[in-house]
Amino acid sequence: VDQLKQGVVTANYGISDIYAYLKDAEGKILFYKVKRANTAGKTSMDFSDTIYGPSFSKYTDGNYTVEVVCQLGTGERPTIYTGTLVQ
Repeated sequence: VDQLKQGVVTANYGISDIYAYLKDAEGKILFYKVKRANTAGKTSMDFSDTIYGPSFSKYTDGNYTVEVVCQLGTGERPTIYTGTLVQ
């Protein structure tokens, strides 16, 4: 959780949103957080207020996955990270 909070997304195109999905062992989305760009054309955004510690920290027993998706100005939505959530 702490490492994800320190993450920065950088792209060659403008970033409009960053989504962090929390999924259970079956891949069902339990909840998600989104960070939206406050100006057009941003090519770099941090995670500091997207990965909110108390929301994610109670799911760090190794049975949950976090998936980070970046919405680009081109309309593409690449998954930029997927991993097991642990302390």
